[in-house]
Amino acid sequence: MASSPKRQRTESPEDENKGGQTDTESSSNLSLDEDNQSGNPGYAKSYSRVSKEDLYMIIALWMEDFVDDPPEGYNKVGAVLVLPNDVIFAADCSRDRVHAVARLLMKHYDKAKGCKMFMSRKPCPICAKLLVQSKVQRVLFLPFEPEYYPSNDNDSMMKQVDSLFTASAIAQTRFVLQVDETVLKDAQLKTPSPSKIKTGKINKETKSLVRMYGFQKNPEWKESIVEKLPWPSFDSDIDGHVQKRFRYAMEWIARVQVLSGSGLNYNFELAKQQEYADYNDIVFDPVLNDSNDPKLKHARKFIAIARFLSERTDDPKAGVGAVIVSPKSEILAFGWNGFPLKALYGEFPRGSSSDQTPDKKGPYIIHAEQNAFLMRNQKNIEEGSILFVAGRPPCDECAPLIEMQGIKTVVVDADAAHDVNALREKENYKLFHEKVKDNTFVCYRTKLPVPVTK
Repeated sequence: MASSPKRQRTESPEDENKGGQTDTESSSNLSLDEDNQSGNPGYAKSYSRVSKEDLYMIIALWMEDFVDDPPEGYNKVGAVLVLPNDVIFAADCSRDRVHAVARLLMKHYDKAKGCKMFMSRKPCPICAKLLVQSKVQRVLFLPFEPEYYPSNDNDSMMKQVDSLFTASAIAQTRFVLQVDETVLKDAQLKTPSPSKIKTGKINKETKSLVRMYGFQKNPEWKESIVEKLPWPSFDSDIDGHVQKRFRYAMEWIARVQVLSGSGLNYNFELAKQQEYADYNDIVFDPVLNDSNDPKLKHARKFIAIARFLSERTDDPKAGVGAVIVSPKSEILAFGWNGFPLKALYGEFPRGSSSDQTPDKKGPYIIHAEQNAFLMRNQKNIEEGSILFVAGRPPCDECAPLIEMQGIKTVVVDADAAHDVNALREKENYKLFHEKVKDNTFVCYRTKLPVPVTK
């Protein structure tokens, strides 16, 4: 696998049940679809999901552009640390003169052994020796310019990295993003049918993402892949495969963002039921007039990651993603909703949209916020931390947990179907609304674009 540019099209049942966050048996999709076709009301339609590996690499790429000042002489890098049981643990980028990998390994030195490190670029010698010494099991990176490429001595640095990995048990893998067309289609099916304007916006955002992250940034790099990556087997056929898969991945990002109602560039606002008060203890405010303010950029990045996570749910009716962030913009936890860890398809009921039986599905789903708290990468949630939630606002189960953990600032998506105001009168969603109204929580939401009227 380490030397091959191609990977399997789909996850096997064994891969799916290694122990991700509330993952279930993917091999049951066929029988589930057959249940739907036969009119069985007890099961909801099963949707194809982006693989965990692709999701983690997309987050690594997404984090690459989190700041504009990587260490001098090095490319921007985003990195994701994944535990041996395939649960995402931490993510960061190169900033404050410290490389992304170094930031993760220094902070989580006691967790790195046996882990995987997903990187947006091949590591430099500094990061390679830290990865080896930390006993990381595998390093996966995209076939872009390496972290060390801008150096005048990049040939020497490449040899240093390969020598470090060759002399250790670590495996390095050139990773090709692989989001299949079925995943793209199902991302569309899980939301209300988009208008032609939204479809056009998806295409526009996809092109923007390809320009931002693809080979277009440095077309000469493709000519150097064989020698500089190195990738001896790279040829025109592989190039076409890589480009196609990369565009599918960028289209998936665009669909997830656009179909949420906000796209890639948008602003935030206070929830309608909340007025400005004296929030002296609130250190994060994305409601800004300056579009270049880091807080606004960071808020967009984090809510986007929450949306990515929501696409990994195996809940047949609603996908929710959650990200907890410290006041210094360190990611403390990731979570998505779904059935318990390693649960198999036949173990829990999966109520469909036409099935109103109260004991179907609901009691068994672990919520995104709950998973985030349980899987967090540090013991205590720092004062002033922020919760980003995509899909739905916190329910009555989660609101007390959020308050107990000391989180006062919550950022949610403003999708009309899942807005705080739309759900406030529904059972199980009243408490969060009440706590926003009495200023226990400061609630921001993504601001939907003003519709154009003729």
